[in-house]
Amino acid sequence: MVNGLTENYVKSLKTEELKNIFNSFLLGNDTRNEMETLFDITLVQQAKGDLDASVAHIFSNPPQYGLSKWASLQSTEKLLKAFIEEKTGSYKFTHILKDLTKDAEKVGLRKNPTALTDLIQCPPDVRYGNSVVSLNEAIQAHHALLDICLGVARQIFVARRSKGDVTLIPNKYYVDGFGRYTRCISVKNDKATMMLFDVVQGGDLEIEYVIDKKVWAEYVGLDIFAITQPLEERYKRVLKSKAKKREEAIRKIVPYKD
Repeated sequence: MVNGLTENYVKSLKTEELKNIFNSFLLGNDTRNEMETLFDITLVQQAKGDLDASVAHIFSNPPQYGLSKWASLQSTEKLLKAFIEEKTGSYKFTHILKDLTKDAEKVGLRKNPTALTDLIQCPPDVRYGNSVVSLNEAIQAHHALLDICLGVARQIFVARRSKGDVTLIPNKYYVDGFGRYTRCISVKNDKATMMLFDVVQGGDLEIEYVIDKKVWAEYVGLDIFAITQPLEERYKRVLKSKAKKREEAIRKIVPYKD
């Protein structure tokens, strides 16, 4: 689906490069999906348009990297303002992301790394080529925009959702408030047993934990088959491993006799 991408080049890509491409795709796809759940908010609609523009300017002929970075700034700015507006009804008219981030954090936004906003922040004259922006800088700004906006959009959605009655469903996959994949194992009264799927030092790590109903609203249902299918296979491997360990433990207690 990539123009000009040859079969030989595809075969030359290393596993780590393929993982990076896939992770970038998931980040972009998840961000767009989260934003689309909030399309009744005008600022979010506009932010989505700026997000698309940040990509279009990179691929225009000739490329407009300065305009791309400015569009990334505008998209991030409008998502932050949407969060603040949802909480307070108004926001500052500024292009300084650090100021908007501080205002958003004061009313409940989880802290965003300053390094991400630094990758996006740029002066208005970047639109006219007065500040030179490279292709790499434009791409970094776009990726930082996706990272920030995914979190902000998800938190707006969760804040709205928490006003109603949220129920977790056993055997269903969810994304938690930090963007991590989880599975609901069981629900009993006001407690839900969850499994977190993580990666530590290049290896899979699964953690089972229990959460109270008051934080259920932070979990958003995950219905993307390309993501849930590998998670389901991973979960089955976990169950198989648990069963094997249980069997080995029983054999140690009661030695098997033929």
